[in-house]
Amino acid sequence: MGYLGFAPNSDTGDGGWEVLAYTAQLGNGFSASLSLEARRTTQLIGAIGTGITGGGSINGGAGFGTAPGYGGWKAPDIVANLRVDQAWGSAAIAGALHEVNAPYYINSATLINPEASGHPDDEWGWAVMAGLRLNTPFIGQGDYLQLQAIYTHGAVRYLMQNPNSNWWYQDGQAAAFGVLSDGVYGGSVPLGNATSIQLTTAWGINASYEHFWNPRWRTSLYGGYADVSYNGLANAILCTAMNDGVGGNGIFAVAAAGCSNDWTSWWIGSRTQWNVTKEFYLGVDIA
Repeated sequence: MGYLGFAPNSDTGDGGWEVLAYTAQLGNGFSASLSLEARRTTQLIGAIGTGITGGGSINGGAGFGTAPGYGGWKAPDIVANLRVDQAWGSAAIAGALHEVNAPYYINSATLINPEASGHPDDEWGWAVMAGLRLNTPFIGQGDYLQLQAIYTHGAVRYLMQNPNSNWWYQDGQAAAFGVLSDGVYGGSVPLGNATSIQLTTAWGINASYEHFWNPRWRTSLYGGYADVSYNGLANAILCTAMNDGVGGNGIFAVAAAGCSNDWTSWWIGSRTQWNVTKEFYLGVDIA
């Protein structure tokens, strides 16, 4: 519906994604699919003290080195959907299971034995999705309305396929920072403060309408809302790592009053496109 890629969405138009899938045609426009897919990950944040591992230090302070946010690849994402396509449009419901596995609590090439710090048990994140496309020829030939809702727990990339990074916004001397992750963990086994992986909850909605003025001119209107939230322990770990905590690490981390890493975003935009020929078009997108 638009050219700009900053709005959260589940668009998976990747340039080649590893998938093993089977689709069954059930008749009357109904189909069902089951697939095993290369895992879709955001960062997995491991924190000990005033620093972050698994993605570098998010506050530029004292970190314990950088390492891949996830541990080694163990299992594919399991994705299934049920879909219907008919003259009025299409609708689908889908779900995904996503393994969240962390490396060691302390990850640094400068440590001789990071394995001694232990690692949290693997967790399974998940996502549920629903989408609707409704053709509206009674308004304009070719017009359609699209709606989408997604809820994720430890599988945030199913909501934010693009963009897939921390969010930063600055206005003069004020700045806002939104941490985007599948989970947070901290402490270490020898110190007795090791945590399990605290999975991140995120949900969002998208809506769009496409109107065809004629076969060559079309205009879209789109918008949405996304919400990312961390439980109390995950928030305390992040706040402590950002030097905004009362003290303590891992399970003993305590956030300073007013420190919250929950954040939301909303957007609205419109794109108008002129199809000069079948192979060439021009347009403008404002959001």
